[in-house]
Amino acid sequence: MERTNANDFRSNLKEWMEAARVEPVKITRKSGEAFVLLNAEEFEQMQVELANLRGVAQGLSDVVQGRTHNST
Repeated sequence: MERTNANDFRSNLKEWMEAARVEPVKITRKSGEAFVLLNAEEFEQMQVELANLRGVAQGLSDVVQGRTHNST
């Protein structure tokens, strides 16, 4: 992951946006607060994967809690 500070990010926005096409860019403020810039396709794919993982986790939780039924 590329890293930069907020001042450099503002000064070189175009270059950092190009860099984010390849890999996420972590932008840190003086306060330590940080943000990540990444391309929209990658973000959307991450959202889909997260939803899938949540579904798997819910299914596993259901099995552990005995909330299952036979599908025969």
